[in-house]
Amino acid sequence: MKKVARRSAAAVILAAVLTIGLGYFVFMYVTEGKSWATYYANSHLSGAVQSSTVDVYDRNGLPLLTAADGKRAYSDDPGIRMSTLHTIGDLDGYIFSPALKVFSEELTGYNPFSGVSSRADSLTLSLDAGLCKIALSALKGAAGTVGVYNYKTGEILCMVSSPTYDPYSPPDLSESEVGYEGVYVNRFLSSAYVPGSVFKLVTAACAIDTIDDIFTQKFVCRGSLTLSGQKIVCNNVHGEIGFKTALAKSCNAAFAEIAVQLGSDILGDFVEDTGVCGGIGFQGLKTSSGNFDLNGANTGDLAWAGIGQYTNLVNPCTLMTFMGAIANGGEQRLPSLIAGMEGKKGEQLISPVTAGLLKEMMANNVTQSYGSSNFPGLKICAKSGTAEVGSGANPHAWFAGFLDDPNNPYAFVVISEHSGSGSEVAGSIANTVLQALVKS
Repeated sequence: MKKVARRSAAAVILAAVLTIGLGYFVFMYVTEGKSWATYYANSHLSGAVQSSTVDVYDRNGLPLLTAADGKRAYSDDPGIRMSTLHTIGDLDGYIFSPALKVFSEELTGYNPFSGVSSRADSLTLSLDAGLCKIALSALKGAAGTVGVYNYKTGEILCMVSSPTYDPYSPPDLSESEVGYEGVYVNRFLSSAYVPGSVFKLVTAACAIDTIDDIFTQKFVCRGSLTLSGQKIVCNNVHGEIGFKTALAKSCNAAFAEIAVQLGSDILGDFVEDTGVCGGIGFQGLKTSSGNFDLNGANTGDLAWAGIGQYTNLVNPCTLMTFMGAIANGGEQRLPSLIAGMEGKKGEQLISPVTAGLLKEMMANNVTQSYGSSNFPGLKICAKSGTAEVGSGANPHAWFAGFLDDPNNPYAFVVISEHSGSGSEVAGSIANTVLQALVKS
């Protein structure tokens, strides 16, 4: 009898486990069925583009990917083919296609009983292909990325990653061709960089929120200071300097002191709340996460983190949306890759007051340090960055910000790898792209 009882109990337990498992599967099928069915690698959907049944256009109607006798055909313009490659994807499937993923997520219907169905036979992207071509040319062969989006609607107008290649003439990477390191990576969405001084905007925002007298404090920059045995070197000897000018001059000494005043807990919590070192998701896409970790950090480490070095990493697309949030009074607008489709409203990343003060300081950066004449006709608010990336290596050049112009509500990010000065190199690239955009 005991043996029968044990078998009965085991059968009951097994039946309960199966019932629970079946219930969980049904729940997941109902709630996640569309995600499963529209996964970009699903041949039923990815074949929609692979077999050229879907035509892809830019916002101006220029064909980027079209049907041609059952085969994919790209733009006739090699510059457009190369500058949009990391959006459209290549012929061999080595480069992930954000456009394909967006098609799967946004332009297909799903029914738990009948499965998926296409709601469109063409896809019009928010990208301006001509602008992407200009951006790629402005990079002058350097590795990096350029991104521009409308911070009111979320539409991405420019998303360029370099190095790239003509999909009709791919490089033979088995022969280790020089200049194609990371060519399959979309640097805008799927990379994380040391931010350098562009991160001082985050530290500045935290200081505005936390330190009551931050705008009246004075800092003394002698060109360097030593904290916990670490020498913090500045780009100049600024002498006595205030908070606003410290940001404009990108004074490492001042921001080291500010970071120490804030402390690891306050600065760490603020970075986490803003999400600037995390990843963002939109239309089925997910950007790479960055990094901000002060566990075990000493005072010198904290100082470097507040300056934008230490272990800090930031994704370009995520930083661009943070720039858009500053322009939007602190409210984030998530990006969109589909023309006419607004990105979702995100969280209130910083307070409207803090956003307004940062906007004023970023405008002052341009007039006091970068030179308004270098951005003629543009109401630009920006921060440069020259990110140190290793002993003996040239730093990465950053330039990020937005136009404070209701007729041209664009936020941007530029990274030119191993190119030196952020304001001179990346700032020049940003000006070239933005001038073309506002005049189009």
